[in-house]
Amino acid sequence: MFRTSLLPALLLSGITTTVLAVEPATLHSRGARVQLAQSLLSEVAVLEARLAPLAENEAITVREEFAAIERLAEPNAVHARMQQLWTTPGFQHLRLTGALTQLRVTLDCTLAEKSSLRREAVRWSLAASQLGDRALYDEAVNVLTRSGRLGHEARSRWTALGARWAREGQTINETITLPYLRAAVE
Repeated sequence: MFRTSLLPALLLSGITTTVLAVEPATLHSRGARVQLAQSLLSEVAVLEARLAPLAENEAITVREEFAAIERLAEPNAVHARMQQLWTTPGFQHLRLTGALTQLRVTLDCTLAEKSSLRREAVRWSLAASQLGDRALYDEAVNVLTRSGRLGHEARSRWTALGARWAREGQTINETITLPYLRAAVE
């Protein structure tokens, strides 16, 4: 659950707080969940817009290096090469754009279909899981801001992305997914 004592620090740092746009207590209504999904999609769109498309040759280089690593037999060599690849902007760019695409698709599905509450709960569970990968967002943002791929204002705006989205994923689980599961079991 989002701790309101953190709100002043977040507001002063210029970080948006998506979950606070919809009070967790109101997420039991479809309208509130739609509002939350739209708010998250808006934030995803802003981040996607900041990322310039990865040059095709760089994407090919990353994929070729990954394939070469998979063919290695020596665990120490695999670790060393993977650690090297992990810190490249190209790899982190592909990693982040893939995660953002998955999150966008999950949230779009949540909005697009008026399906059973069960299906919606599954989609929210997926979104919470995707938001909860704090290391993915933190590592990608750090590498991409250091390399200048997210712009100058990006460091202050996106530095705490992983922590913030992890809290939002936890809030989704606590206010949407778990209450649904509790009701379904009873």
